[in-house]
Order: sequence, then structure tokens, then C-alpha cells
Amino acid sequence: MLIDNFIHSKFTGYFLLQFYCQFAILPVVQDICKKIPMILYNVTVKVDQSAEKDWLDYMRKHVPDVIGTGCFTGYRMCRLLEQPEGDDPTYTIQYECESKAILNVYLEKYAPALREEVNQLFKDRFVAFRTVMEVL
Repeated sequence: MLIDNFIHSKFTGYFLLQFYCQFAILPVVQDICKKIPMILYNVTVKVDQSAEKDWLDYMRKHVPDVIGTGCFTGYRMCRLLEQPEGDDPTYTIQYECESKAILNVYLEKYAPALREEVNQLFKDRFVAFRTVMEVL
């Protein structure tokens, strides 16, 4: 009787549910996620020092516009730390995408206008190159 009460108590049910989720469901979900390829669309930008502050301010608007296309699930923006003294600052923006097909939609439908806007605002004050990578 005492054991039956323990097994049916709310605490035990909660404990068993937590145990099941942690050791039975979570590994399966993690394994599935590992098998789904993720694409990174990497934009590397070297910005003229005189335009850096304005460019960073603009990127606070531009990056949400890119994410707002619905083609990307997330992003990270990084600044290169180790550069020769006096060199212009270099940044990367890595956009996370679920597939190459979705990235192609972005590149064909949205990228031209977004790139043109940046080119108009910062003409001759930055250099950018883009790469596409698969997360392993």
C-alpha cells in the first residue's frame, strides 16, 4: 500500500516524466537535429574606419530586415579581433538557414534590393564578400 501511494503520487509522476524526457525523448530529438543540415550564409565586411559607427547603426536595421524575409532562423554578428594595427575593422554576419533551397529564395527574391540599399548608403566605404557553408 505504501509503495502504491508513492508510485501514484504527483511528485513521483513528475519525477518519472522528467526522467523520461531527459533520457528517452531528448537524445532522439538531438539525434534528429544532428541529421538536419543547416546552411550558414556568411557575409564578411571590411568597413572604412570613418564609416564604422554609421555602418553599425545601419546594421541594427538591416539585419532585422534580412531576418524578416522569413528565410533565416537566426544570425550572429562578429567582429574580427586580431587585425594589423591601423587596418579597417572587419565584421561577419552569419545567417542561419534551413536549406540551400530557402537560401536561393532569399538570394533571388530579397538580396538584390537589400544589397542595393547598403551600396547606396556606404558606396566606396566597405568591401564585402559572401560564402555559403554547411554546418557539420
